[in-house]
Amino acid sequence: MTIQGVDVVATYPMELFGGGIGRTLLTLAGNWNTLKVDSYSVDITGDWLATATRETEPEFRFVLSADHGWEPWRLLMRLKYYDDFQDFSSYSQMHAHARALLDIEASYTFFDSGVVAAVGAENLFDTYPTRNTVDSWGSPGRYGMKYPDYSPYGFSGGFYYLRASYSF
Repeated sequence: MTIQGVDVVATYPMELFGGGIGRTLLTLAGNWNTLKVDSYSVDITGDWLATATRETEPEFRFVLSADHGWEPWRLLMRLKYYDDFQDFSSYSQMHAHARALLDIEASYTFFDSGVVAAVGAENLFDTYPTRNTVDSWGSPGRYGMKYPDYSPYGFSGGFYYLRASYSF
């Protein structure tokens, strides 16, 4: 198996209004990868599994984040993008479309005590992968599965939380 690709990470720190309203760190991280199955045994692996190995992961994905801190306050926003991919589970195949997901978190550090309270959301807009429409027998919903098995961002939708932590 041969995997080739490019990973890029760029950061840009900035101070708004001379730092009067905090500092922001912008980060862009992305990758583009291709996977080639060089050789395999048709008796053991078969063409289907070789294709599934090659096509299950998206070729392109990136994350753009902004992390802003202003004294005790912190705001983090993260936009994640995943390119199209194929799902090959249960010996059937489906095409899943590209998706963008937004994460956000706001936190407050109390005094200088190390106590932090945060509220946030991963996948804020409750985005799901392309819905499964065909199973290996040609009927909707692969064995009752609504979404692809191998989605790079899962199939559980949004996650919302409150968190308290203490550092010492």
